[in-house]
Amino acid sequence: MRKTFFTMILAALMLPMVEAAAQGGNKNRLDLIVKPLGLVTTALFDEDYGTEIFISKELRAGMINDNIFVNAGSSAGGVELPSDRSAHTSLFSIYGTKVWDNDADEYMEDIFSTLEEFFEEGQAYTDSITNLYQIALMEWLQGGVYNYKLKIPGMNIDKNEEVVIRDVPNMRKTGITSCKVGDVDSLSMLYIFNTGYPYSQDTLKAENKVKFQLISVDKDNQKHVLDEREKTFSLLDREKPLVACIDTVAYDGFGLLRELGPGEWFVSMSCDWNNIERIMNVTVKDTLRAEMKLDKELYVQGEDKKAKVSFKMDYGYPYINAVDDEQLPTVRFFTELKARFKDDVEEKDSTYTDSLIVADSKFAEEHVYLEKEVEIDLEKILSHYVFENDVDTLSLNAIIIFEGSTQKDEKLKLLVKRNGTSVTSISTDNDGPAEYYNLNGQRITAPNDKRQLYIEKRNGKAVVRVRN
Repeated sequence: MRKTFFTMILAALMLPMVEAAAQGGNKNRLDLIVKPLGLVTTALFDEDYGTEIFISKELRAGMINDNIFVNAGSSAGGVELPSDRSAHTSLFSIYGTKVWDNDADEYMEDIFSTLEEFFEEGQAYTDSITNLYQIALMEWLQGGVYNYKLKIPGMNIDKNEEVVIRDVPNMRKTGITSCKVGDVDSLSMLYIFNTGYPYSQDTLKAENKVKFQLISVDKDNQKHVLDEREKTFSLLDREKPLVACIDTVAYDGFGLLRELGPGEWFVSMSCDWNNIERIMNVTVKDTLRAEMKLDKELYVQGEDKKAKVSFKMDYGYPYINAVDDEQLPTVRFFTELKARFKDDVEEKDSTYTDSLIVADSKFAEEHVYLEKEVEIDLEKILSHYVFENDVDTLSLNAIIIFEGSTQKDEKLKLLVKRNGTSVTSISTDNDGPAEYYNLNGQRITAPNDKRQLYIEKRNGKAVVRVRN
């Protein structure tokens, strides 16, 4: 990433800009135009690894960039640009641990090529910052003493210096605290303890203790401890006193939630180092279980006045809340029947919608079990429906909506028979050899065409089927 949103921040840290204008016919000095800034801290990490913008000349552990700054200036007088446009940057701890060690040739080539274009075209150029390296967003840099090197042969720059990166004592945490039922093994919580730098080893214990509790809270706001365990860590490293010491502890008791189903729990952590205490909520989310089906397999025009779609719904935590303009938590059951009617034969299928709305304050407090039924006015629909065959299959969507979103959408097949035809039943008996006929009674081979309507004779029974 060559230019970042930290450009404005870095500009505030710059020395007053130097205009590299030509004087007395001399060319502009390259070292006044292109200025290595070295290491700059642009952001710090909070406890949850969120970034906080940092504006200071102090070098702090966090997001650190290795930057090149280009001063604004005039192209008058020209400039002599180097043919060697290579660069190399590295950062190692005082004990030789690599943070980065990278060639930055493409970045320097980009800088010099851009300047070349400006000077060739006689244009003024503006401030810019290029990152030769930027430590990755979710990594952190320990405080401590480091060796920093920057080499740009074309500018006779060969910097090798010791830098001190400061940090305050801290604890950070990372992990996954929310999952679906059946995926409890994905839950994790890691606590990272950091002495900061500089620090005194005389203030550290050889061993520190962390106490964990897994807690549930009932409807009466009473706490129940489901699990207790203790772990240890150490921040004492006599061999490397010139870098911050880090140790980690993980809570590994989430497996107890496998048998408890959906709900919300809390992990309490208390530590004797700096008297740190934290509580994290853990959520196991339910998966909606729903069944939607029609009350009949075949509906006959003129005989069946209603078609009924039954809904069975089973859903737990997180409980259903009211959204938008709802006064109470609300579950909506919808049916959408697509059919072609006489008054719009030339148009696409029309949609006939029915619904049932159920609202209850208890939905926000407890598990929801619902069995409901939506009636479709089939008599009205078929009175002006245009049949294409003696038996047509209509597309019916059964939908469950709550909290403003579709939670379940299932396609059902509603079979309707033209009044006066001889088809009387639809069977699902698939045993035995089959013979196939068209609707005129002529024997055919096994149908292959999608949406083809045919008669299947099997075990002495004749049924109408639709090839899918």
